[in-house]
Amino acid sequence: MTNSENQNILNICFNQDSSCFAYSGNNGFTVYSCDPFRQSIKRLFNGSIGIVSMLFRCNVMAIVGGGENPEFSPNKVIIWDDHSQKSIGELSFRTQVKSVKLRRESIIIALEHRTYIYNFSDLKPRNTIDTRSNPNGIVSISIISNSSVVATLGMNKGVVRIEHYQLNKTHIIEAHESEIQCLNLSNNGKYLATASTLGTIIRIWDTYTGEKVQELRRGTEPATIYSLVFSQDNKYLACSSNTGTIHIFKLKTDRDRFSELYNLSNIKDDVDNSKSSLSLLKGYLPTYFSSEWSFVQYRTKHSKIFVSFGKENNKLLLITDDGFFYKISIEFNNNICKCVEEEQYKFS
Repeated sequence: MTNSENQNILNICFNQDSSCFAYSGNNGFTVYSCDPFRQSIKRLFNGSIGIVSMLFRCNVMAIVGGGENPEFSPNKVIIWDDHSQKSIGELSFRTQVKSVKLRRESIIIALEHRTYIYNFSDLKPRNTIDTRSNPNGIVSISIISNSSVVATLGMNKGVVRIEHYQLNKTHIIEAHESEIQCLNLSNNGKYLATASTLGTIIRIWDTYTGEKVQELRRGTEPATIYSLVFSQDNKYLACSSNTGTIHIFKLKTDRDRFSELYNLSNIKDDVDNSKSSLSLLKGYLPTYFSSEWSFVQYRTKHSKIFVSFGKENNKLLLITDDGFFYKISIEFNNNICKCVEEEQYKFS
């Protein structure tokens, strides 16, 4: 894009399966395909777009006005048919829309103090959830068709509310002592990853029981976490923060938990998270010494990065708010791992 066409990025995100990503800015929105990397859609408006949310790779998406000269009201969600390049529906609210998530059958909209769920087919309300103040629109959804799970902020600091709509079940999880900074469900909705504004500890929860299944340490210094994302098989978790480093953790499988429960040390996997040499004394020393650290990291020059896994569990996709896209490969060799950059593009 020439300088006159360049958009200041107001919002950027992957679609549900990370086959595409979209960014919106001062004069419209643009969609890129990840594999192969190429521009798929570019739509110019007279005003700015604050949010664009895709529904996999179909032509229907949700957009919200934003920025200094919004094309649409920031209080409205526009259901946009890109094939005909026009609005086919809208939802209006009294306050600003903070984020929008799409499933094939529903639309999830986060305002600062309330999260709404609507039917996609007729735009009729399905549920309303009151939340703690949520200026960043923190909400996550499962994406596979046979699992309808929504995770939102609860009413108290550090609390997450999980709704299992197919099971008609709610869990209230006291996840952290500080405010929630980031949360994300696995694709099937079975697991939830959470991090607080402190950004040092990541916790993994079983959404069916509400129990904590694992605790991971990103670092010792505070950081702002932007992404927590599960691999397709729920075997790994990737984390990005304002430190510019991507951390990849191994998650405990049912087999791992079975091994721990019955002390079957012969059950091994290809890689383990790093631990302190004093971890055997975890019952007597502070939790710092028993924390699980990432088994591999990838350091970048960027301060705001959003990460996702590709189709393969050892492939990472990175997008940055200053307009860069990366493909990263996690290489395993005799239990020694490293991250290797495969591709890099400047898209804005």
